[in-house]
Amino acid sequence: MKQRFSKGERGQTSIEIALVTGVFFLIVISAFPYFTEVNMMNKGVSAARDGATFAQSMLNMGYASEGVSLPKGAEVRLDAISYTEETTNSTKTVNILLTISGTADDDVATQIKNQAGNYIFYSFNSNWNTSTNGTVVAGDYIFIVSYALV
Repeated sequence: MKQRFSKGERGQTSIEIALVTGVFFLIVISAFPYFTEVNMMNKGVSAARDGATFAQSMLNMGYASEGVSLPKGAEVRLDAISYTEETTNSTKTVNILLTISGTADDDVATQIKNQAGNYIFYSFNSNWNTSTNGTVVAGDYIFIVSYALV
């Protein structure tokens, strides 16, 4: 049996679809700044983790900067990476703490910290800066990498 619509019912479905689509886009547009902010912070923390892991691996394989070396058979471990975020005015500071064990040498830990900062710089600028010293400014964020020897 063929269903017939009266003149007053035509176009009702398209109006409902337009309203639902409009509400959906309104929600997405209002949440966009939040998603962008969270993505930037996660990008910096992930880059720090990648840089610290790379430096740890290179040190354990015997590659190090000039004047930095591990005793034979020693192994540096990156036990934890934690971060805290502080907001002052419009600047957001992300403090990243690398917990390093297996060495008491500050030069080794500094090399890991600096490599984490270099990776953060690269992730936001697409070029290398080997003199970040663990501090990177990216947009409204300041990433500060530090370490604790355990």
